[in-house]
Amino acid sequence: MLFTNYCVPLFKVFIVLQFLVILIRTTETDLDERPSNTETFTIGNNCTDKESMDYIRRMCLDYSKGLVAGTFCDTLCSRATHFGRCLGHGVKPHVVLLRRGDKELIVKSKRSKDSLFVRVVLSQWKSEELFSSNDFLHLLNHSISEGMFGGKDYPHPSVLEELLGECDGDRNDIISHIEAVSCLRIVATEEYLYYIMLHGTVGIPKVLGTCGNMFAVEKITPLEIQSSTDHFNQNTWEKHAKIALSFLDIVEAFENTPHGKLYLCDVYSGNFGLEEHEDGTVRVKAIDLDISFFESKFPLLLREQSESKTCRKPTDCYYGTCRVTCTPSTGQCSHRLTSNNLQVICSKIFRDPKTRTGLLQLPPSEIKENLSAILDECIKPRKRDTMYDSSLVKSPLYVLEQLRNILLQSLYV
Repeated sequence: MLFTNYCVPLFKVFIVLQFLVILIRTTETDLDERPSNTETFTIGNNCTDKESMDYIRRMCLDYSKGLVAGTFCDTLCSRATHFGRCLGHGVKPHVVLLRRGDKELIVKSKRSKDSLFVRVVLSQWKSEELFSSNDFLHLLNHSISEGMFGGKDYPHPSVLEELLGECDGDRNDIISHIEAVSCLRIVATEEYLYYIMLHGTVGIPKVLGTCGNMFAVEKITPLEIQSSTDHFNQNTWEKHAKIALSFLDIVEAFENTPHGKLYLCDVYSGNFGLEEHEDGTVRVKAIDLDISFFESKFPLLLREQSESKTCRKPTDCYYGTCRVTCTPSTGQCSHRLTSNNLQVICSKIFRDPKTRTGLLQLPPSEIKENLSAILDECIKPRKRDTMYDSSLVKSPLYVLEQLRNILLQSLYV
């Protein structure tokens, strides 16, 4: 091996990977008490501007000491980058607005302690040891496979290469201990991974880089659905219809990603952003993917939920905004998701069935009846009369296409 004298031997990587498989699937008790040899940063639940500025200053101080790495560190710590304000709230205090010239950007950091995977790596390798890029690819593959795909090998080398490029900031094909630690920490942040894995997909913001356990994304204005007035307004409707069409594009894209179906389980208007262009086009992007999951991981999540709680009615089994059925006879939530992305967006964004408010609440009279009917079908699909009668059941794809046709009709009448 080219880096035999300096890098961790490949056989050692495989030994530790096998060790990790065993540990990750067992209790974390022993390692929870083992201190990490590199501190991670967190912001408290009640985010303040001072706390956010101190957070970034500490990160930059550690960067100047060579204790953290990342392709965004130079930009983050530049005098040309200015603190804007903390956007975090409640249990999500990790979002900070920065300004650089006339541009704004967002940095995020979530994880308050190292994942088990990172702690095991830290416990196995000395700080002076280095990784070859090839060896480190195996670690990245294992981290993603265990964290997001239930231990199955991750079959997309292009994504691994992109992550490796982020980790190897100086492009010298050697990953230092600090580069490895910083990279494994950020890869343990699922939202960051979604953005990288879905790069180029409709509705996904652009990642600008990482620094330690922080990552930066383009700034997109959060979507605000104005309160409905008592009468129809053509200009307002045209904008709302275009936004809704962009939502349908996202639903379609997330239904067929290269990594499987992505379920959105935190669907609220504030978790989406809106790009408006001079030519009148609008584009919706998902700016908060914290509570999102690929289909392959959902059975495990639902199984864990059913084992940890009991239920008496279906509403006891919601996973965020995603629905799961309750089995009254056993008092447990099922392991099967019963809602889909379109259904949740219809009920949370397009028209709330309880308040009758939403993006599509006041349509033109020409489409009002048809739109209302298809939204009813989207929010609460009708059930079969018998097990052989499928005529009343409309697939999500059928509903999506009907919605799209009705909205386009309203724009070009």
